[in-house]
Amino acid sequence: MKINKLILILLALIAFSVSAQKQVIPFTGDFSTATGNGFAYLLPSTSFEVTVTVVKNKDFKGYYGEYAKKILNLNNIITANKVSYQLKNIEIEPVILPDNNNAYWVEYSTPQMKENFPDQIDQYRGQLIAGSNQSCYNIKKSMNSTEAATIPDFYKNYADLAYTVKDDSFVETRIIDGIETQVPVNQTKKVTKSLEQQAIEAADMIISIRKSRVELISGITEVPYTKEAFEYMVNQLNSMEKNYLGLFTGFSMSEEIKYSFLITPAQAGATPLFSFDPEKGYNTIVDEKNGTPYHLVFEPEVNFSQFGKIEKARTKNPKYVPNEGYRVRTAVPTKVGLMQGDKDFYYFGIFSIYQFGKIEILPLNRDHLDIGKLGFIY
Repeated sequence: MKINKLILILLALIAFSVSAQKQVIPFTGDFSTATGNGFAYLLPSTSFEVTVTVVKNKDFKGYYGEYAKKILNLNNIITANKVSYQLKNIEIEPVILPDNNNAYWVEYSTPQMKENFPDQIDQYRGQLIAGSNQSCYNIKKSMNSTEAATIPDFYKNYADLAYTVKDDSFVETRIIDGIETQVPVNQTKKVTKSLEQQAIEAADMIISIRKSRVELISGITEVPYTKEAFEYMVNQLNSMEKNYLGLFTGFSMSEEIKYSFLITPAQAGATPLFSFDPEKGYNTIVDEKNGTPYHLVFEPEVNFSQFGKIEKARTKNPKYVPNEGYRVRTAVPTKVGLMQGDKDFYYFGIFSIYQFGKIEILPLNRDHLDIGKLGFIY
């Protein structure tokens, strides 16, 4: 009788063990044993949205640049039209995404079906990882450079008369009533001004502005201006002088161009971003032929080599039984820096990167594990 009771107890334990088990099958594995309902989940990976801001500068020679030295004795001027580029900003932002290379199918166990586990799983479908560090989504580090200046509208819209009116007086011989008579004649005609004449007139305007400013500041006009009116007039005269000087020194226009792309580092070390050249600008081909290469450098703070030795030693144990349950992975704190050419250029900080973590295989019968905190469920 005692033996029969023992057999019944063993059978009951076996039955419970079987009912509590489930299958976790990699998408690359064999699905022939999958017979029940279940769900798919993917481990998380960390990608980085990279935004590169480039300033495109267009320098234009002044309309009267060739007379800048002769008329105004100016030396520091733009002598030729050219286009150049400036790297203004590099910004990175981490984004947690599903890892398609680590996807799994989980078959519901009988206890899970009885406890409405499928309803609990449904609340996580297609959502961000419930237990992830949400601050990871808000971290934004940037490397900034000097912002380029823009050109005032004065240079774009400047226009000057290309001609002048000239009075011409001379004596014309005419026959009046049969008598040859010398008659004075006055004619007005338009004469095209040379570029140098136009430059001289612009220079005269600069001298006139400076004279007006001196008279205003010295009080020669003897007008009691308010402080606000005085400052306004001085600022306007300064602006006018600057604009007219630009006709000799040259002027510049600039525009910002943003390039955004996503990278997912596969391993520690350098990941190529782009090349940059001050004359050619931004290029997606990362080599020295297209400019200075830029890379993101990843240095994990955890070394898993010792873990691998322990795992290898465990497998040699005759009693070792491999786990077949959930696959989980914990993010690894990683230093992220920017490399310009072969030199360290900027340090962004420490970020949590999932794919640098070790994938652990848990035992079966972990029915109450909240997998919604460990992966993307679909």
